[in-house]
Amino acid sequence: MHAVVLDEFGAPEKVLHPGTMPTPHIGADQVLVRTLLAPIHNHHLWIARGEYGIRPALPAVDGDEAVGTIAAVGKNVKGLSVGQRVACARIAGTWAQYFAAPASAVVPVPQWMGDETAAQLLSMPMSALMLLDSLRLRSGDWLIHNGANGAVGKALAVMARARGIHTLNLVRSQKALEELVEAGITEGNLSTAEPDWPQEAEKIMGGRTAGAAVDEIGGPVDVGMANLLREGGALVSFGAQGGQPVIISPADLIFRGITVRGFWATREARSMPPETKKRLLGEVLGLLQSGQLKLPVAGIYSFDQITQALQANAQSARNGKILLKP
Repeated sequence: MHAVVLDEFGAPEKVLHPGTMPTPHIGADQVLVRTLLAPIHNHHLWIARGEYGIRPALPAVDGDEAVGTIAAVGKNVKGLSVGQRVACARIAGTWAQYFAAPASAVVPVPQWMGDETAAQLLSMPMSALMLLDSLRLRSGDWLIHNGANGAVGKALAVMARARGIHTLNLVRSQKALEELVEAGITEGNLSTAEPDWPQEAEKIMGGRTAGAAVDEIGGPVDVGMANLLREGGALVSFGAQGGQPVIISPADLIFRGITVRGFWATREARSMPPETKKRLLGEVLGLLQSGQLKLPVAGIYSFDQITQALQANAQSARNGKILLKP
């Protein structure tokens, strides 16, 4: 079958290439899915570099989220049928014509949802909501997050607002501020490119402090975010787009009881009760159907165009996901 193949770890644009791999065989509790569309996420690039929490045996197919149609079902599978459209995430090898998945891991796609939305339904929106849920914030609380113009950042702002939580949405440029407004996120937006941003943040928050801060960037901005947390607040690392470590003052840790932790949705999903997953998925679907949450697409490329797709994905002006198709 046709696929995007990884033969060695390294720079994604050098090691990811079109190729062929054997079509997977499915077990009794699995389904074989024919891929329609699959997104490029930042962690897929980490996988290609060999830097992610899961390191595949090589040669491998990259990607772990997709929408597709069921091509075959295992003998023990109930409630799913050939031809049914399904979405999945955290399933290795989705940048291929076919991939195998546990039947319990695929989600039937509602009729009202298009393929472009379904292709990115589970990974980023569900990760954002799982993260928000883990923070245990209440209506009226404040949440600070940087990288707010990214897919997770926008989703986090929308989901928090739906729960009555105020957000301070930090970005790094005027263009990024405009992207937030275009996405319907019009309150609590601030650029850390301005030297007085911590003072402006205090004004936006009305002198209140935040219960939690989510860091997707790393670096000096963490210090300012930590200063805006209430005593006992949490700074949660969710990524490292800036390529810098988390920075925090020892005084915040010692005297103010600020805690620092990481969040990896894959690890959280392993121990999450099925009823909690169902509740959170219902919340995501409700926000999408109401139009409050949008999952835009910046471009669609074939597997043969993986080099161009990676170039498009690297563009800072990109306002939406890059999707791959067989």
